[in-house]
Amino acid sequence: MEWLSLIAFVITLIALAISLFALWAKWEEKPRLHIRLNDNYWVDDGGMRLVHLYVSNPSVHPLVGKLTYRQTAQKTLLQLEYSDYDGIKPKFSFEGRWSSNPAPRQFRLVNGERHEIFDPWLVQRGRFLDIVSDSKPEPVAIAVKFEGEEDCYGFTNESYEPNHLRDAKRKLPKGKYIVTATAISGEVSSEPVQFLLHNDGTSHSDLWLDIPRNQLDHQLN
Repeated sequence: MEWLSLIAFVITLIALAISLFALWAKWEEKPRLHIRLNDNYWVDDGGMRLVHLYVSNPSVHPLVGKLTYRQTAQKTLLQLEYSDYDGIKPKFSFEGRWSSNPAPRQFRLVNGERHEIFDPWLVQRGRFLDIVSDSKPEPVAIAVKFEGEEDCYGFTNESYEPNHLRDAKRKLPKGKYIVTATAISGEVSSEPVQFLLHNDGTSHSDLWLDIPRNQLDHQLN
């Protein structure tokens, strides 16, 4: 009867393995939010530079890819905190604007004439984005700098308000700063990731991003 006990033991192990695999597959369905710095993270436009971070919701592990899929990270927002280079003294914080959302300044017809209008409703809408699994990483512009000016500025939806692109509340003089980014979708949250924001001089190209050494492993894995 030992062979019957062996068969029962094997069947139990198989059932346990199937149950664990099913639990793992279910766990893989939950959205994941990763924040990275892509190679071409800046955009230069007429003496102005914008620098971006990128957020993705990667696909499930290949071993379960044929059985299930990762859920969309719904109404994702990106929290941004700016602080001095030592990371201790905070400067300001806000929720980032997803670049793929409509800009709060839109052209509208008013009395038959085309006018550029600031739409406050788009400010709130621009904070949230559904990020589909395994889609192209979504960019978020986090700072802007103009040619010939020493200061740069944090960038978000409110930057589109009239006379707010150079808002003193988001001004960052020449120097280095820590930007801490956290992506949140409901109960799902990414790990906070830090980036170095450099503002080195008066050229718009003096604005650039780097990764602190203690974050390199996180970014490369």
